[in-house]
Order: sequence, then structure tokens, then C-alpha cells
Amino acid sequence: MKVVSDLGAIRTGDRVVWDAPQFSGGSFFRGRSKGAKFTGTLRLSGIVESHSYGKKTNQHTFSIRLDDGTLKKVKGRNLYGNLVEHTPDENSPDRAVRATGI
Repeated sequence: MKVVSDLGAIRTGDRVVWDAPQFSGGSFFRGRSKGAKFTGTLRLSGIVESHSYGKKTNQHTFSIRLDDGTLKKVKGRNLYGNLVEHTPDENSPDRAVRATGI
């Protein structure tokens, strides 16, 4: 099994595949769910279009263009632990800036 964390940070242009947990039922109140049942996972894949880090909330957010063309915003805390595959884009603008030190 490939160790995904050895591939480095997720950047713009990278391809990612992850398992998103799915739930049904339940009522949501103040960010908590009561009575929701775990029904399995859904494998999603796409290309990272952009990412940002909120200094106020200390949260990394990714905008990912899924293979079906829809745009999905995913919090880093929900992506990192469920990541199945990460294919870095060597031509990523984020990596070019880091390499040149600009």
C-alpha cells in the first residue's frame, strides 16, 4: 500500500482521490448530528483548482473539480485522513513559486 503522506503537500493542479463518508437521517443542531447513521463511503476524485488557509480558523480548504465537472469544497481535516491517492502536478504554479523562492 502506498503511503500517501510521503508524496508531500497537496497543491493546485494535483489529482486527488479520497473516500468521503456518507450518512443518512438524523437531525443537525449546532454542528452536531443526532441519529445519523453511517451508510458507507463514496470514492471521489478530481483536480485541485485552488486551496487556501484561513488564519482565523486555522483550516485548510481545497476547491476540487470532480471528474463529473462539479466543483466541491473540501476541508483539509476531511481530506487528509481519507486520502487514497495523490498524484502531484510537477507543473503546479504553487511548486514553481516555491522552487524559485519568489
